[in-house]
Order: sequence, then C-alpha cells, then structure tokens
Amino acid sequence: MTTAPALAGTTVLELTSGLPGSYCGRLLAMIGADVIKIESAARPDEARAAGTGLDRFLHAQKRSVELDVTTPDGATVLDRLAAGADVLLDDGALGRPPGVRERYEELLAAHPQLVVVALSPYGLDGSVTSTRYSPGSPPVAWLHAFARLSWTGAPSFSSTDFASG
Repeated sequence: MTTAPALAGTTVLELTSGLPGSYCGRLLAMIGADVIKIESAARPDEARAAGTGLDRFLHAQKRSVELDVTTPDGATVLDRLAAGADVLLDDGALGRPPGVRERYEELLAAHPQLVVVALSPYGLDGSVTSTRYSPGSPPVAWLHAFARLSWTGAPSFSSTDFASG
C-alpha cells in the first residue's frame, strides 16, 4: 500500500534568500509540498550566488520564478501565486526595503489563508530583532539564536545536537 507524502497538496511560497530558508523549503519539498521559490534579481539566493553547487541540492524539487514585486506586473504574479498557496516561508520580513515591505503587508492582508513561517536568527521581537542574518557567518548567527533559547526560558538543547543533526 502506497501512501501520499505528508504535505501532498500543500503549496508553499518560499520568499527566502538565506541558507536556512532555502533548507527549510527543501525539507518541505522532500515531504511532498509543492514549493515555489520566489527570487529577486536585486537580492539573489545565497546558495545560487555562491556558485558552489549547494544550490542544486537546496533547490531540488522546487519550482522557481524571478520577480520584482515592486513593479505592477511582479505584484500581480505574486498575488496570483499567493491566492493558490497555503504557506508563506519568509526570512526577511524585518529587513525589507521600502516598497517591498508595503507590498509584503498588502500580500498578507489580501491572502489571510496563508500560514506564515517567519525564519529569523534572533526572533520577531526583542532587543536584537533587527540584527540581520549574515551570509559571512551563518553557523555563528544561527547557533547563537539557538543558544539564546536557554536564556529566554525555552527548553534548551546542546548546539552540538543542532550542528551534528
């Protein structure tokens, strides 16, 4: 007896450019989600820009489209994609430039069915919220974020557990 993948029938819009977001999208695709990666020419995906071949792994099983959401045509395409999506995977809501931030807020208001998965190394509020994910030191930023869990009262775990899988 064959069973359908866990996320079969789930559509995910991936609005990420960092490695953690691309990896999360890859995991969702591996368990059956239809992941559509939205990329910007102004802010290319880190894995693709690095040219190391890592992008072939991280973007496998995904569809991809390059959009400038600040233009009317780009906004229209994004709206159409969002209308059919279930999940919005995002790693930049806090660091969006003017024009894009407003478009993001309009998108969420127009499509209340979207479950937003916001990836941030330092959370969505607090004293270090505006600290951006740094491409130069992703392991340091993300391990620091996980280490902070024990400082905030959340269950703690060893950073070696995270680093070693």
